[in-house]
Amino acid sequence: MRKAKKKSLKATKPHVDNSFREAVSLTCACNREVTLAELGRTFNAQKKERLEKFLPHVNSTFSKNQNKTCIRKAHFLAQVGHETGQLRLLAEQLPKGKDEKDVYDGYKGRGLIQITYKDGYEAYGSYVGQDFTGSNRVNLENIEWATDSAGWYWSVKTSPSLNGYADKNDLVYITQAINGAFNGYDDRVNILRRAASALVVDQCPARTDCPNVSTFSLGGSAANSIPAAAFAWGLWHDRASDKHGVTKDDDEALIGYRRFLALKAEQKRGRFGFKKPASMIAHAESRVDSLSDDKE
Repeated sequence: MRKAKKKSLKATKPHVDNSFREAVSLTCACNREVTLAELGRTFNAQKKERLEKFLPHVNSTFSKNQNKTCIRKAHFLAQVGHETGQLRLLAEQLPKGKDEKDVYDGYKGRGLIQITYKDGYEAYGSYVGQDFTGSNRVNLENIEWATDSAGWYWSVKTSPSLNGYADKNDLVYITQAINGAFNGYDDRVNILRRAASALVVDQCPARTDCPNVSTFSLGGSAANSIPAAAFAWGLWHDRASDKHGVTKDDDEALIGYRRFLALKAEQKRGRFGFKKPASMIAHAESRVDSLSDDKE
């Protein structure tokens, strides 16, 4: 007698409807609202229901902060997309064993571009007429305030506004302005690519050029004049470094370190785990020698 086959106990994955992402706009996103499909193609790992909650607030933020051109919108989405894991996280995830009271004077990062420290919360609160201090600080995790605060940081808190750098397609400068260095740089590039495609940036009638949203350089960025940014470019690209988020590249590491050494007199304090500028200089000189020898 033939035994009956056992039914598989393997759970079937629920069907995810991605058809909404397929709608393609024929015009760039200048002077109009971003659509759900465009947001979905940019944040391709996020569910429709989550995107629908954010969409009106994203468009409101664009309107309030002069993010009216397609290239400005693409760069904004690239940064907030990385900072939040594609709109998944609205507050900083602290290392195991650390409490909020242990970091940033008790005010950890919140919002799509994470605001930190009490004075940061107070500055944004004053701008919108809300209290985000004390127990109210968690209100920055509400979608409305999380999104709006990112627009404030982009165009008000950061001076000059990051819109001008987006106009120049300067992802390198914008990344270091928001992150302080280049954590997650590769992911920011990838999201920018998707955003530029979704928002049809290459068809923008306001531009005579088609911005290259795949390849960026330190030399072509305003960050090239900032010693700490140049050092960070070298450190994050350096194969001998434990920094992550950037594809390691000895040539780019050399570019960063050499540029930092040309600007070293302007570095006034230690950064990135180096207590003093002298330590940064010594590290850069050592790595330039080592990397140069490797190429001989």
